[in-house]
Amino acid sequence: MDAELLKAILSYDPETGLFIWKIDPPRGKSHKGCVAGSVAGNGYRQIKISGKVYAQHRLAFLYVYGRVPIDEIDHINGNKQDNRIVNLREASSSLNKQNRHIPSSNNFSGILGASLDKRRGYYVANISVDGKQKYLGSFKTAEDANKAYIDAKRIFHPGCTI
Repeated sequence: MDAELLKAILSYDPETGLFIWKIDPPRGKSHKGCVAGSVAGNGYRQIKISGKVYAQHRLAFLYVYGRVPIDEIDHINGNKQDNRIVNLREASSSLNKQNRHIPSSNNFSGILGASLDKRRGYYVANISVDGKQKYLGSFKTAEDANKAYIDAKRIFHPGCTI
């Protein structure tokens, strides 16, 4: 995909982050003037163009800056569907991971930065710094562990926007 082709078939509104079809797309329920794309299973918005699926945040970057991003695109506010250009930044994988706003799928406490030590009955907070785990302490509540984690994130993760 190049910027010229993208701009020929879609318009992009940087204020809303939405793409609108300029043409009637082949085979589909959409038509000229409709919002393009759908939400994928991973939570990101995507658009299918000529049989290929593109992530809308990467298309937004291409549309505005005229080039394919070298690295990843980070959603600054953590909302995967917010493709306004002010919410998108080119970021290394490490920087992108530092800006995590929600716990990973294997976090059973459901609270960012807090994991339950079932054997001892308290919550533990750890943070990754330069690829190594740093122990932040053990806490009576998941909320206290989360607070310690957020405080540490603000120190050790310059890409964090929490």
